[in-house]
Amino acid sequence: MSMQLPVQQAETQIRALGHRVTSARVMTLAYLLQADKPVTHDELLSNLALPMDRVTLYRVLDWLVRQRLVHKVTTEDRLWRFIAGDGGSAHHPHFYCENTGKLICLPEVAIPPIQLPKRFKVSHVEVIFHGVCEEA
Repeated sequence: MSMQLPVQQAETQIRALGHRVTSARVMTLAYLLQADKPVTHDELLSNLALPMDRVTLYRVLDWLVRQRLVHKVTTEDRLWRFIAGDGGSAHHPHFYCENTGKLICLPEVAIPPIQLPKRFKVSHVEVIFHGVCEEA
């Protein structure tokens, strides 16, 4: 896939939030938009067309996560992986295919509400189903 369309999508999404469009934000988001599976920080650092140092990439990824353009999940290797979000709720489950390594968003699957004691405040929810996808 050509990077032109993901770059345009990334610029549009960032601009729609009313934030500054920078090359680091655009190229990182564009890469994630075209990626067929979630990627680690190191994979991004190695594959981005734009040279970037580790700290800058961490900051860009944190910003993209805060803006809900990207979300991060961890699997059994305990590495954060980043995937372009659907722009919707950050609270949706994912399916991790143990054969292909793909992490698939499942925004159509509802997470039932869980009643926690009043003294607890949830900042995020992470639900990952592990198994084999249809491509395996």
